This record gives sequence, structure tokens and C-alpha cells, in this order.
Amino acid sequence: MVNTVVRQIKEFMESLSDAKAANYQISQKILNKHGYVHDVVTPLDHRTCCFTKGYTHYVKGTGYILQTLGVVGKDPMTIKNTWYFTLCKVANLMGFPAEFSFSDITSNRQQY
Repeated sequence: MVNTVVRQIKEFMESLSDAKAANYQISQKILNKHGYVHDVVTPLDHRTCCFTKGYTHYVKGTGYILQTLGVVGKDPMTIKNTWYFTLCKVANLMGFPAEFSFSDITSNRQQY
């Protein structure tokens, strides 16, 4: 029997500067209007599902968002605690190595 350890999402997280992190914040307007349709995970979770090319452009059914503080469903989602996964994080979750990178001519939408 193989002993497989399923890693927590926090093990895939990267440190971002405030300027870069701002690119992945979800606006309060979107959270207020559509927060209930998002699939939400925390850094302590062990699972995510698919991410589609519509991720960050459409709300429903395109991928998970990350709530870094509070309890999902209990504490409010705000621009300070709720984020889109970064391009690198999605690639790492899908099994690509940490040193993987895309061509400079590949758009963010194509990368997701």
C-alpha cells in the first residue's frame, strides 16, 4: 500500500509584494454581488478542483478562490482576505514544477 500525503494549499502559496498581490485581489463589489457562488478554500484545505480559461473573468464555475483569514461561510469575504489564485499557484497545484514559466507572449487568460 502506498502512503500518499495530500499537501495543504498553503504549501503551494508564494510570497507576493503588495503591488503584485493587488493584481489578485477580488473587488468588494464582486464579493458582495457574487461571493455566494464562488467555490472557496483556505490555506489549510487539501483540495481544489479545476480552473478554466474564464478564471478571473467570470464568476461561476471557473475555479476556486482563496480566503486567507476567517472561517468560510461565517466571516465576511473582503478584499483583504479573499484572493484569486496566482498563475504560478495554479500551475503548481496542477503538478507543474516551481521553476515552470510561460512564454512572455502568453496572455494571463491563456495561462489559466
